[in-house]
Amino acid sequence: MSFDEFLFGRLAVYLKERRNKNIENEQGVVHLVDVKNRLSYLANAVTGESIHLYPALREGGYKNDNFFLPERFSVFEKAEDNV
Repeated sequence: MSFDEFLFGRLAVYLKERRNKNIENEQGVVHLVDVKNRLSYLANAVTGESIHLYPALREGGYKNDNFFLPERFSVFEKAEDNV
């Protein structure tokens, strides 16, 4: 096994464990369905147009007046901070 294969394997295991740990820690997670109305009102007020929010299947972005956002957000420990 070469060094790059070893390094990739270790990195993959680390990222998988980190992801599983974040999934288990559900206390600070904010889901898009819970804040979708508030975000829609804010986007409409800022732009003056009708903005539609959808959960992103892979990566986020926008197309015309449709915005694709992550289904869940959990960067901070508290839900209030994530909102």
